[in-house]
Amino acid sequence: MLLILVVGLCTSLVSSFTVSGLSSGGFFSTQFHVAFSSSVTGAAIIAGGPYYCSQGSQTNAEIACMSSPALLNLNACINEAQKNAAAGSIDSLTNLAKASVYIFSGSRDTVVNPGVVKDTVQFYQKFVTSGTIVSNFTVPAEHSWVTNSYKNKCAYLGSPYMNNCNFDTSGAFLNQFYPNLNPKTVFNPNNLLTFDQSTYGDISSASMSKTGYVYVPTGCKSTTCNIHIAFHGCQQSAETVGKDFVSYTGLNDWAESNNIVVIYPQLTTEMLKNPEGCWDFWGYTGNNFALKTGKQMSIVYSMSQKVPGVEWF
Repeated sequence: MLLILVVGLCTSLVSSFTVSGLSSGGFFSTQFHVAFSSSVTGAAIIAGGPYYCSQGSQTNAEIACMSSPALLNLNACINEAQKNAAAGSIDSLTNLAKASVYIFSGSRDTVVNPGVVKDTVQFYQKFVTSGTIVSNFTVPAEHSWVTNSYKNKCAYLGSPYMNNCNFDTSGAFLNQFYPNLNPKTVFNPNNLLTFDQSTYGDISSASMSKTGYVYVPTGCKSTTCNIHIAFHGCQQSAETVGKDFVSYTGLNDWAESNNIVVIYPQLTTEMLKNPEGCWDFWGYTGNNFALKTGKQMSIVYSMSQKVPGVEWF
């Protein structure tokens, strides 16, 4: 019901969109971008690794993709992307040529080694030939979504994994994806809505919560809107940190003054396969986790298409 309300507010929405994410959400942002490159025009990866970094192994995900980048096989990541594209399991990699990519790692990150994130830069350099790749490894931040106003100290490691380092990460990549933005304003809490994620697929097998969040700017009641999807990190879903992530990354402030609808898909925790509420970048939802048919991948893509589609009007 709330989803219908959201769609009713927005008279028209574009078919292409951008994504961002932190930690497992950063890995997923890369994964989603590469798989759906015909639709995703920009991706912000915060403390995230290259496509198929884990090679389908939880051990690799926890070691090579986090603490030990020397063990990360970048060529295998590139080869997997090429193989999947050739098979039609993901979109053509030629779509990445003009992509806009923003890659961030705090210089004090002790969870995802900055070396892993530097491999993400190299991965994209293989495919982005005429687009833009911007990387930032200079902010002395711990593992977090860095803001210029909220919440923990810059070098702090802990919940809700949002650190005030006097740097607006959201503003940095949104201004890259959408040039000539208006200055940000203060978001309206009444515009942060919930919706039923089960509308989009089998959320139980995808380790997804029943409730998702979406920010619909006031201006979207009467004009065309862009779409951005933001992926929270491990231990950062609304079930764990409340509305911190869906409210205070700075995304909503920029969205309000620039007519950008922000979708916040939500995961749930499961004791055995996903105890920390992480996005699947190693295969706990199935072997097709990095393909367009992956359980989380297909559900999130469906969100992007059902919000902007003209079939709703």
